[in-house]
Amino acid sequence: YANWTGAANVSFAYTPRTTATVDKVKPLTPTGARFDEFPDAESLPLVKVTWAANKEMDLAGYRVYRRVRGTGTWTKVATTTSRGHTDAPPATGQSYYYEVRAYDKAGNESAGGVDQGPVTTDDHTAPAAPVLTATATEASNNLSWTASADTATYRILRKRDTSTSYTELAETTATAYTDITASYGKAYDYKVSAVDAAGNAAASAVVRSARSITPPTNVVATTPSWGAVFTWTEPAGGDTADYEVYRSETSPVNISSAYPVDCRSRKTRTDAAGNTIRSCTDYDGDQGRTYHYVMIRKNTAGLWSTGSAELTVTRPGDEIPPPNVTGLTAEPLEYGVKLDWDDSTATDLDHYEVYEYRSCCTPDFLGEVPAGTSEFVVGPEPADGEEKTYAVIPADIYGNYAEWTGAYWDRPVSTVTVTELDLRPTTVPEDTAPCSVAAYTTRGDEGGMYIECADSVATEAAGINVYRWDRATSTYVRVTDVPLAPTATNYTDTTMPAGTTVYYLLSVVAPDGSETFSNVDSSVSLPSGA
Repeated sequence: YANWTGAANVSFAYTPRTTATVDKVKPLTPTGARFDEFPDAESLPLVKVTWAANKEMDLAGYRVYRRVRGTGTWTKVATTTSRGHTDAPPATGQSYYYEVRAYDKAGNESAGGVDQGPVTTDDHTAPAAPVLTATATEASNNLSWTASADTATYRILRKRDTSTSYTELAETTATAYTDITASYGKAYDYKVSAVDAAGNAAASAVVRSARSITPPTNVVATTPSWGAVFTWTEPAGGDTADYEVYRSETSPVNISSAYPVDCRSRKTRTDAAGNTIRSCTDYDGDQGRTYHYVMIRKNTAGLWSTGSAELTVTRPGDEIPPPNVTGLTAEPLEYGVKLDWDDSTATDLDHYEVYEYRSCCTPDFLGEVPAGTSEFVVGPEPADGEEKTYAVIPADIYGNYAEWTGAYWDRPVSTVTVTELDLRPTTVPEDTAPCSVAAYTTRGDEGGMYIECADSVATEAAGINVYRWDRATSTYVRVTDVPLAPTATNYTDTTMPAGTTVYYLLSVVAPDGSETFSNVDSSVSLPSGA
């Protein structure tokens, strides 16, 4: 209200205060509400609710609510600024009422208007789909599922895993079913449909099951460098007669097409709880590759189980041999050849293998050298001037190394060729004695030999002398102070030098003191302490 006298120039502005902290007044209830029903394209009911406009200056819009007949709970189905809304009520067979409420900018909402309805619907809504589980036993496949509200009955459907169509097994109001008609060991797909009184149905997810004895349980896999090791617990009763392991590069494992593993090193033990624990090892398969495994077992009645829980295993390592050794050298010794090479830089190195080439045939395996060592002495070998070729091949902890194919190595290898020292006598007497000598390798300072003579020596000879080649004088030096008995069959030279190759021959002494000489043979002594 404003009052003044005389001339006046008056102006004013008006800004409604519509915040919730100031405006606490609800709008008026909408009037003129009505509803109309009409079908949609599928002959389901649609409801259009209309009403008269409210006149509040701070009106924000309208909210449309719906409730099930016989209940007092309203559900908001729309918010709009127009004076009408079309709704599709749920096709549950229930009847519904609608009401309209106005709300302002402060969020105040009016009371509802006159209920519009009832709107009736046919029941086209299926119950909730059951959640199905299946447990296989030797005698049956046992099904159970969750109960679904508004269900009049449940239909159990089954098909073979290889079939495309289902057959109804039974109809029940229970939430469990035992199928004893399934063939043992065959996989079946099951589903259960919940059906209401109007015939609406909802099917569970498909569950597969096969009648089976208890499969291996608590299956565990470990992956040492040499393979995949499996352990599992024997089921109660301990009636396992055999078991098999299947390996596949794809998951899930299909036993009918998966690779049957030659699971070796089979062992059985009893744990602290008295359970029987079985184990085996798959030594095959590629290192560094991921495989999926399933295990089955057979009982004493000859029945095989279904597969165990699937295991996924990545084999450690790789399929790549270590790089060739470098710096390979050969040093001829008086008792063999010393090989030397650079330490390998391979982090997974396990050992080296040493071979001697043979022109005729497969290389001879000479020995194994552990990682961390980079030398090897070939010997004892007589120093007789031969040319030799050696190969040193690194092998890793995963069993990767170059392999001989029968004619050549399957990949290039490091080799070295060396000519041995030649310590052979420069002169060799004619072999006319009725005896022969066969010397052998010894350790330290003793040289051993076997003596083999004709029977006549024992009765006709005066004795046997042993001679050793002396490189310093280029002569044969007698090492027996007195002749051996003509019946001698062996002799040990206690004066033989260590770490060298020596050559011996025999002489048969006649009664007149004359001598005839045998063949020459070598004896190799290793260094003292070797």
